[in-house]
Amino acid sequence: MRRPLLHFVKPQTPCLEYDTSGPEEVTLAEPGTQLGKAPLNSHPRWYLVQCRARQGERALEHLERQGFECYRPLYERERIWRGRKQLATVALFPGYLFIRLDCIHDNWLPIRSTRGVIQIVRFNDFPLPVADGIIEQIRRRMESQPIREPYLTSGERVVITDGSFSGIEAIFVASDGDERVMLLLNILQSERTLSFPIDSVRKLDRKSCA
Repeated sequence: MRRPLLHFVKPQTPCLEYDTSGPEEVTLAEPGTQLGKAPLNSHPRWYLVQCRARQGERALEHLERQGFECYRPLYERERIWRGRKQLATVALFPGYLFIRLDCIHDNWLPIRSTRGVIQIVRFNDFPLPVADGIIEQIRRRMESQPIREPYLTSGERVVITDGSFSGIEAIFVASDGDERVMLLLNILQSERTLSFPIDSVRKLDRKSCA
């Protein structure tokens, strides 16, 4: 027998509000089900879904096909492809997406078996809601000031991987078109700024710089 995705075993669960004005007793139920005749009040809230590695886009597609409201913020990042800079769209929160669910009226059970999904993030065995204000702040920020992450930033340390300067470390100064970069080198105790093909430059990781 399949184990249900979520169990509500404590009456303190924050996603339900109980109407205690009537004489009837409320019985807790799994999300998406209703038990008893007592009136229950609920409202949709955002939750965090953990996705399988590199399957966030697939999870989003299949959840939306089932009618769930989801949000997976994206931004643009420069990458090097065949010697040229290109823009790639990547997730702002790799491995996660947001989903809007109602504890009473939505059926949560299909979520776990959805392609690309691992689980809904929980805290103390309960799904962890995300405040609506946080989602709205992210949306406004992404719409008003879209994020574009450059491949290199001014002052970043790099190493030259090809040509007569191969193996020499340098400092990135600026882009020189889509295929070349300007680097600051220290040669024979003098600093010189030279242009190099961008595919002959590799970023130094933080460990290498330490």
